[in-house]
Amino acid sequence: MKKKYPNNLKNRNFSDEEHLRFDSEKTGPLLDIGDVFSGSKMRCSAKEKTDSSSRMGMRLSKVLAASGVASRRACEKIIVDGRVRVNGNQVIVPQTLVDPTSDIIEVDGQKVQAMPPRVYFLLHKPLGYVCTNDPKVKRRAVDLIPYEERLFTIGRLDKDTSGLILVTNDGHFAHKLMHPSGGIQKEYLVKVDKELSHDDLVALSQGCMVEGVRVSPASVKKVRHGTMKIVVHEGRHHEVRALVEAAGMEVLELKRIRIGPLLLGKLEVGACKRLSQKEIETLFT
Repeated sequence: MKKKYPNNLKNRNFSDEEHLRFDSEKTGPLLDIGDVFSGSKMRCSAKEKTDSSSRMGMRLSKVLAASGVASRRACEKIIVDGRVRVNGNQVIVPQTLVDPTSDIIEVDGQKVQAMPPRVYFLLHKPLGYVCTNDPKVKRRAVDLIPYEERLFTIGRLDKDTSGLILVTNDGHFAHKLMHPSGGIQKEYLVKVDKELSHDDLVALSQGCMVEGVRVSPASVKKVRHGTMKIVVHEGRHHEVRALVEAAGMEVLELKRIRIGPLLLGKLEVGACKRLSQKEIETLFT
C-alpha cells in the first residue's frame, strides 16, 4: 500500500533507509528511531515512546536554548546533526522530552549546565571577527566578552561588517528578538563607492530580492559624501549589501549602529557593556 504523506512532504525525497511514522494526533512527521538508528544512537521502543510522552519533561531543543547553547532554531540543527547526547545516548530528535534537573545532557562532549543566570551584552564587533561558536575559529566575537560561561551572538554580522551585536546565553530571548514578527529595526551606516544622488536613494528604496523574498528598507538617508544610513526591519543575510548592490553601488564600509532603541554610541571597537533588565525590556515596548 502506498504511503500517504502530509502536503508539506509530498515533494520531499526520502532515502531508502528512512522510515516515517505519522501520529494522527500531531501535525508533523516523527522519525521512528527504533527502525532507523542502531548502535549508540538512542532507540525508542513502543513502551518507551509511551512513557516518554506521558512523563513530565521539556523538549530537548527548548532546554538547550534556555541553557544558552544557541537560539532555538540553531539548537534544533545541533540536535539533528547528532551533536547531542542525553544520559550517554545520542539523540537526534529535537522534540525528545528530557528532565533538565536529572538528565545529563552533553553537546559536543561538554556537559550542558541547566538554566544558568541570563546575561545580555552589547558588543562593538571589530572587522575580521566572526559570529560563531565554532571552537576551530580563532577570532570569534564571543571571545571578546569577559564571561566564562557559554555565550552566542544574536544573529550575525559578517567578517567584513563591524558594529553593534548582542551577545547572550538566553535562547528564548534570542528567538524572540530575531523573529520577523517583532519588527525590530536595525540601522546601518554605509559608505559606498560614489557620491549619492537622489536617484540612488530612490533606487535603494525600491528594494530587491533577498533569499527569495522581496525586501525594501524602512528608510534611507544621506548623511555625507558617499555615506548614508539604512534602516531595515528583518535584517536578512547580507540584506543591506544586497540592497546597495541592486541599486548599482558597491559597499566600502558597513557598520551597524542601532538595534531597536539600543545604540552603539561611543562604545570603543572591541569593547562591550552588560545590558540592564530595563534596557532589555525597551526592545519589546
